[in-house]
Amino acid sequence: MTDNTPSIIPSLRQWKGLGRELTLPETCRLVIAPAGLVELAETAQTLQELLSVEIGKPMTVITGLTPAKGDIFLMVDKHNQEIGDQGYILEIDGYVKVHSATATGIF
Repeated sequence: MTDNTPSIIPSLRQWKGLGRELTLPETCRLVIAPAGLVELAETAQTLQELLSVEIGKPMTVITGLTPAKGDIFLMVDKHNQEIGDQGYILEIDGYVKVHSATATGIF
């Protein structure tokens, strides 16, 4: 890991920082991939409540596969067993993508 690795609990197994930032815009939506909609319902509700405070207005939650710039996209990918049940992959590039093999790994 590098010196710019965030100090969080639980600790990160791997970190690849790209030196970018993303500020959540007021238009930020929470986009849930259809395949994980049932599994992620409770997680989506919790994130909606927490992030609505951050953006200063109620956050819209939609189902879909095409997040827009500034959105947060959640996806369960059961084929990715490499990261385990509690692991996740976070990608930030125009929008935030969080994907995991299970709903537990998302949040």
